[in-house]
Amino acid sequence: MTGPTRARFDRAGFHTTLDTTRTELGLTWRQVARQAGVSASTLTRLAQGKAPDVDTLARLLDWAGLPAGAFIRRRNRPVRERPSFPDALARFCRDDSGLDTRTAAAVERAALTMYEALREPAIRPGHRKPPPGNTEEPEA
Repeated sequence: MTGPTRARFDRAGFHTTLDTTRTELGLTWRQVARQAGVSASTLTRLAQGKAPDVDTLARLLDWAGLPAGAFIRRRNRPVRERPSFPDALARFCRDDSGLDTRTAAAVERAALTMYEALREPAIRPGHRKPPPGNTEEPEA
């Protein structure tokens, strides 16, 4: 039997990702603080390896458009498999408040039809199936 889960927040990775985003946008840390709604001193503490409080974390994740799960490191716990595309799509369509039940079902059917058609390259007469990893169309 394995021990308890030991998840931790990757503070350094989070700060590095924020810094990369800040640099790509050509912003100063003060500008980031203003846009994200946090204090500049909070960002200084984050740079020093201090953990942000949950509200600060939420604001910075939102500002940078980042998923929180990307910065959780786990030990002694198997990572759950990602849901299949059809399962994830079904859940997404059902949970979208902008779609009524009928429209959600139609979107799901259309997307699954495209997914199935594109998942495996069609093998037409005179064409060969491309090797794995090759995304180019076979020559006629």
